[in-house]
Amino acid sequence: MTKGGHKRTLVGTFFLVNALFLWIHGRWHTAAAFLFQHGTNTGMLLSWSFSFSFLMLEILIFFGCFFGVNAPDWMEIHLGWGQPNAKGFSKMYSVIPHRTWTHWWPFWILSLWLWIFLSTYQNPVLIDGLPVMYRGFSVFFWMSAFFLGFTVGGIVHLMVDIPNPMGIPIRCPMGKCRFSLRLWKSGEHEVIIPLVLMLVGFLCLILLFV
Repeated sequence: MTKGGHKRTLVGTFFLVNALFLWIHGRWHTAAAFLFQHGTNTGMLLSWSFSFSFLMLEILIFFGCFFGVNAPDWMEIHLGWGQPNAKGFSKMYSVIPHRTWTHWWPFWILSLWLWIFLSTYQNPVLIDGLPVMYRGFSVFFWMSAFFLGFTVGGIVHLMVDIPNPMGIPIRCPMGKCRFSLRLWKSGEHEVIIPLVLMLVGFLCLILLFV
């Protein structure tokens, strides 16, 4: 997929990240909402703080996704293009060869596992007898929101790269280990794929509230 195509996956990735984040942390959000709705003093005092926290959360997730959906490409540190060959294609020069180390799936899956582990490691505190997400006021919480958006953005990038002929490395991070589903060429279906991703992400969000 081209750089522009990866950018179009931003909205769908944003929905997916919100669904995953709420799946992990949602029970604490629900508890805070319960406190506020039932008029407890603690709930009233926390209501404005949680509203601000939610807004900041969405902003950080968005920017994490924004930088993440193209991260496997820009992390290669692009240097320039060579002369076009007979077929009109130019070789790309970068510090890290294209679709090698930065496109190797174990790094991104390990990052996601690390986020889930760290996000569920600590137990929530109890306020008025109900668990409340106390980490909404910690630096770790804000960093984790951005990090999750960035990580899922990178994973989505690999998922939409593997169907085209160049593929991504599977067994090792070098070019000789690339695998491709060969379903379409790079640049094709760059409107349909983001729309499908957006629909899947939206459905995941809806299912959390059913």
